[in-house]
Amino acid sequence: AFFEHADITTAPISGFVVEEGTGVSLSDVHVFVYLEGEDAPWMEMTTDIGDDTSPDGSFSGRLPPGDYEVQVHAKNRPVSERLSISVNAVGVDGLVLTSPQPGGIHFTVLDEADRPTPVKVSFFSAAGSDLRNEVLGDGYISKDIELGTPAAVVFAPYGEGHLNLIPGEYIAVASRGIEYEIDISDPFEVKANNNNQIQLQVLKTVDTEGWLSADFHLHSVPSHDSGVSLPDRVKTMACEGIEYFTPTDHDYI
Repeated sequence: AFFEHADITTAPISGFVVEEGTGVSLSDVHVFVYLEGEDAPWMEMTTDIGDDTSPDGSFSGRLPPGDYEVQVHAKNRPVSERLSISVNAVGVDGLVLTSPQPGGIHFTVLDEADRPTPVKVSFFSAAGSDLRNEVLGDGYISKDIELGTPAAVVFAPYGEGHLNLIPGEYIAVASRGIEYEIDISDPFEVKANNNNQIQLQVLKTVDTEGWLSADFHLHSVPSHDSGVSLPDRVKTMACEGIEYFTPTDHDYI
C-alpha cells in the first residue's frame, strides 16, 4: 500500500524458509530485507502468515527493483548470514532461505516436597552476553543486575517445559515469588540439533499461613498497553506465587 501511494514501481518476491541441515519448513519466521550496507532492516516479511494456511515456510512481498540483502531470524534461533539478491522488473520467485539449527533444553522444577510446581525459569548466557536483538523483534526483557539480560523467560504452570535456544553455554534460574528460594543451575551447554535436560528445585522458606500473596493492579490484553492474553496472565500469576489478583484493565469494569 505504501509503495502504491508513493507511486513507486515494485516487483514480487517470494520464497520459502527451511531449517539448515534438515530441510524442515519453518513457520512464523521473519525474513528481513536490508538495503546494501545498512545495519537496520528496511522491510520484513513473515512465513505462513495471514491467509496462508499451509505450514510450508512460504513468504511473499513486493520490492522496488534493486540490490538487497536478506536475512532470516526467529525467536531463540541463530540469525542467518545475509544473502545478497537482485530484484529486477520481473521479481524473484522460489527463493529458498535457511535458518541455522537451534539446540533444545527440557527442564523440570520441583518444590520442597519433590512435586512439580508452577515456576518461572529464566535462561541467561553463561558469558553474560545479550543474545536478544530488539531491532529484529525479540522484544525487551529487563536486565538482571548480576546475570545480565535473559535470553529467554518461560512460565511453566506444571513445573516442566521445553524450548529452543541459540547454541552456547547457559545458566538457568528458577523462581516462584518471594516465598520461595531461587535455584540457579550450574552452567550447561546447548548444542545445535541436540537436546539437553536440567532439573531445578524451589524451596518454600517463608511461612505465610493465614496470608495470601496478592497483586491489586494488573493489565492484560483488554488494555491497550498490554499484549498478555487472559490465559497467559493467569499462568504468570501462578508461576510468580500470586494467589489472588485484581484485573485493572483500562476502560473495563
